[in-house]
Amino acid sequence: MNESNLAWRSLALAGHESTTRDDRVVRLHLSLSYAELASSEPQPDLSARLDALARRASCEYVAASTFEELLDGKDALVQFVRADVTLAARSLGVVVGRATVRELGLALAAAC
Repeated sequence: MNESNLAWRSLALAGHESTTRDDRVVRLHLSLSYAELASSEPQPDLSARLDALARRASCEYVAASTFEELLDGKDALVQFVRADVTLAARSLGVVVGRATVRELGLALAAAC
C-alpha cells in the first residue's frame, strides 16, 4: 500500500471532556488523519464512527492517568489513541495517519 497516493482527511475532536484518575476534568482537543482504502466499501458515517472510537480511546487513557501524567506524557496519549483507533479502523477499510494533541487543560467549571 502506497500511503502517499491516498486521499487523507482530518478529523478534529474539539472540546472533549474526560475525568482523570485524580478526579480532575480535562478538556482535550485531538486531531487525527485518516484515509479510506480504495478497495473498501464507502462508509457514509465514517467520520462519526472514527470520532466515537477516538473519544472512547482517549476517555480510557485519561481515566487511567492523573492530570500531571497527561501533561508529561502527551506523546503516550497520542500513541495509545492512534493504536486503538488504527486497530478498529482496519475493519472499516481505513488507514490512520497522524494523531496530535492540539490542546490539553483543565475544563472550566460551569457558571451558575
